[in-house]
Order: sequence, then C-alpha cells, then structure tokens
Amino acid sequence: MSTRTGRDFPTSDADEGQDLLAAPKLWLRGALAGLVAIAAWPVVPTSWVAGWIAAWVAISLGEQAFASRRGFVAPTAVGLALTFTLAVLGAGAAALLIVRGDGGARLFAVALIGFSTVNILLRYYSAPKMLLAALSPHVAVLGLVAYGMTARSLQQGEILRALTPPGTLALYVMLLWPARNKLMAAWRRLAEAKAAAEQASRAKDQFLATMSHEIRTPLNGILGMAQAMLGESLPAKQMGRLRIIRGCGETLLAILNDVLDLAKIEAGQLKIEREAFDMEHVTRGAAAPFAQMADKKGVALSFSIEEPAKGSFLGDRVRIRQVLYNLVSNAVKFTDRGSVAVGVTYGPEGLRLEVADSGAGMSPETRARIFERFVQGDGSTTRRVGGTGLGLAICRQLVELMGGVIAVDSAEGRGSIFTVTLPMERLSGPQAPAALEEPQAPPAGAALRILAAEDNEVNRQVIATLLDQAGLSLTLAIDGAEAVSAWRGGQWDLILMDIQMPVMDGVSAARLIRSEEASAGRARTPILAVTANALPEQRAEYLAAGMDGVVAKPLQIASLFQAMERALEGDTGPAVAAA
Repeated sequence: MSTRTGRDFPTSDADEGQDLLAAPKLWLRGALAGLVAIAAWPVVPTSWVAGWIAAWVAISLGEQAFASRRGFVAPTAVGLALTFTLAVLGAGAAALLIVRGDGGARLFAVALIGFSTVNILLRYYSAPKMLLAALSPHVAVLGLVAYGMTARSLQQGEILRALTPPGTLALYVMLLWPARNKLMAAWRRLAEAKAAAEQASRAKDQFLATMSHEIRTPLNGILGMAQAMLGESLPAKQMGRLRIIRGCGETLLAILNDVLDLAKIEAGQLKIEREAFDMEHVTRGAAAPFAQMADKKGVALSFSIEEPAKGSFLGDRVRIRQVLYNLVSNAVKFTDRGSVAVGVTYGPEGLRLEVADSGAGMSPETRARIFERFVQGDGSTTRRVGGTGLGLAICRQLVELMGGVIAVDSAEGRGSIFTVTLPMERLSGPQAPAALEEPQAPPAGAALRILAAEDNEVNRQVIATLLDQAGLSLTLAIDGAEAVSAWRGGQWDLILMDIQMPVMDGVSAARLIRSEEASAGRARTPILAVTANALPEQRAEYLAAGMDGVVAKPLQIASLFQAMERALEGDTGPAVAAA
C-alpha cells in the first residue's frame, strides 16, 4: 500500500487521494475571504484589503480551473505553486492582523492559522509535497511571531518568558508531524481494508459464477433428459416419476437463480432493461404455469387484465415476469382451498399487479418482515411449504430498482393481497395478445446441417437427443478449434456453440469464423451460444463476438427451438432465450 505515483498518494487509493486534493468549493473560499476582510478592514488600509481579496479570488479561480482538468489539484509544479500562493495569502493576512490589529483581530488571526493548519493536515496528509507547500507559510508566520516575542522578552531580561514562544512553536511542530503520520497510517489501514473487501467481493463473484456453471451443467443433463423422456410413450407410473424429477430439477434451478439474483443486486450489478413488450403476453405467461398446480389442489386460479393495461409497454419484461411469477407461485403454494386471483391494471399511478389469495394469511409480525431476506410466512419445523425465504426479498429489490413499490395486506385466516405498482411508459393501445405457443422444432424435412460444439459428454447427449426427437441430426465437435475446422470443411445451416471449452473457447471460435467469413466472402452461418454462462454482460460479449443469439443452460426445448427458428430465419434482433 505504500507504493506511490506521480500523484503523490497510494496507488490503490487514487480516487480517495483525488477527492482529498480536490479544490474546495468557491463559496467556502469566498466565506473565508469575507471573514478576513471584516477583521482587517478596521486596522489596515482599504486598498490593502481590496488588493488581498482580488489576489485571493484570482488564485482561487486559478486553482479551480487547474483542478477541473483532472478533477483534483495534482502535485505538479503548477499545483504546488497555486497551493503555496494561497497559503502565503492566508498566512500573510494572519501576520498582518497580529502585527497591526487589536485583541479581537489577533484572536481571529490565531484562529485562522489554527483552522488552516487542521484543514491542511486533513487535506494533504497523504501528499507530502502539497503538505509542505501549504503548511510552510503558516509555520513561518508562527516562527516570526515567536521570534518577535522572544526578542522582546530578552530585551526586558525575562529569560523564562523568552523560552515560551519557541517552546510553543516546537511543540506545535512536534504534535503536527506525528498527527500526520497517524492519519497516514489510518489511511493505509482503510485502504488495505477496502482492497481486502474488494478482493473478497471479486472472489465471491468468481465463486458464484463458477458454482452457477458447475451446477447448471449437471442440471442440464437432468432436465434435458427428463424433457426428452417426457416426449416419449411411457407408462403412466414412469411419466409421473419423470415429472417429479423434472419438478425437483426446476426447483433447484429456481433456488440457484434466486441466490445469483440476490448476489447481483447486493453488488449493484443487476441492470434494469428497457424494451418494448406486450403486457398481456408477459403477465398471462407468468401466471399460466401454475394452473395445473392450482387445479390439483382444488384452488381456482383466475387471471384478468383491464383494457388500459393491454398493449405495448416499455420496461423490463423479464423482471416484471419474475416478480409476478414469484407472487403467483407463493399464492398457490400457501393456498389449500378457495382461490387465487391475478389482476393487472393501468392508471395514473402506473402499472398495478395484484395477486390475492384465500390462504392462511400472516400475522402482523410476519407481515412487517415478509420482504426481508430468509423470512418465510411459516418458518417452523412443521411447515408444509418449502423455500429459501429469498423470493419476496428479491421481488422487493427488483420492484425498487424499477422505481416502484410492493406492499402486502394480510391477516391470519383471511388470506393475503400483494400489490406491485410500477411506473411504466405505454407505447401503444390494446392489441391481440400473442398466443402461448407450444415449442415447435424446425421442420425435419429441411435436412438441416447443424454443427454443435460441446466439450461435456452429458451435454452432447442431451442436445443430440432433443434434436433427434425433433427429427434433426447434427455433427458434434468437442471444442472450439474442432468446430472451426468442421466449419471450414463444409456448409452449415446453424452452429450451436458452447462457450467454456478447452483448446479454444466458443467466443474465440465465433470471432475466428466471422473473420474468415469476411475475408473469404463466405455466406454468414448463424451461431447460437448454448451456455451456462448467460449473465447479461456475458450475453452482450457473445453478441459482440458475432453470435446471433443465446440459449441458456439448462436447456428448455421451447427456448432452444425458438432461438433456432429465429436464427434460421435470419432474425438478428436480440435473441436471448432464458432457462
């Protein structure tokens, strides 16, 4: 932490050092000049006061102009000169008041030197050159005052009194430098703590990214094969078991996504997108997956959307769907009889999502804490419904990130009503809502030539099985280099590219293919990233490398086929398929 740069402060703390060296506000400089003028006006000529104020203002403006170039006063020759000149003006004013002023003026002069010393020490303790330039004029004034007092006492033969001024000055210097060293030590401890915290944060992010990839990879095998087998003709008992396997896998995936979302929110890395989307399609799609669960429990699940809420809106459709999905999921889970009603309205306050259930409800104590992390409606050891207690906390933070509010009205035995209000910009009026389509594979008769690059054996089997069931065949490569070689040796309609692979990763392979296409004048081959690393910033990197879309693992048949269809149709819009 002791490494220094030309800025004369620790390199690891450049930003903090710049903040300290930033020029003070002009109004503070002006207020100080006004106080000096008030104290000096009765005891020195008016022309002296006016000249001093003019010089003070001119140098202060010069300091501001110099600081504006870098955002701080750098300890260069110009910066040192400006700092020294201002210090000379301040110390000179104090000296003049001491020499020519009355008791009040002298008291003000002492206070001015004391204030300036503290300010200089706090501001420049991490920059020794700047500290010396700002402090030396004030020390010189105190030295001259001490010299005069000592000489006068010696002339009067008062030896002990003559020792007091130099002793005071020596004590001043002796206390000042250790104070500076203590501040510097505290600064370095703070810098080290900050660096350690940042390192821990980076390590946590890396750990979460790694664990996300490592957990999603086997989940891809579980969920992928479960989807494939559910598409086959199996006995009812086996189909039931497969649905349990798939349901458990999807629950584990939801928990993983919650943990990652919470980590991104806490790190300030979660960005809210703004894109056009159809409100009815998104909200109806968020509630639809729970119809079967509600029907099995004998709970009536209804969805309604008022006319003003229909049509195209501008906002983050993924996060809106996530919030509503979570609220409906909780409502169905915690309702054993009665109904769950989902309503969507739009008015002067914005978009309003309401989920009302006739479930067990909550006590006032639980209701007050329900949006906190790890808090559950029923946290006892006999609870009937599982969960991590993260869902509603994430909902609250997502809603707040979108500029909205979330609230709950509940009473024990009377159910709950969760309400979300979001400021939303409406783009167009009601339109015919898009149908919630079943996944459709590209036509088998097209004899598509599909190349897939995947280093994991399980993932290769999953994607081969899913495409084989759709009547599609593909050629497999085990890394990016092998995929590039296969692309060079044939004509392909589509490439499915994993990202994290040995020898050559998927991003590098895509860049190389796009480069060779451009140099050889070869037709563009659509490339889809098929990866467990599908964070927004990672997706942006893949698209920038020349890929045409992203499909996140674990694979969902609908998402995979939809992305393939878009790529084959030449749709280069934002094709991002979520898991």
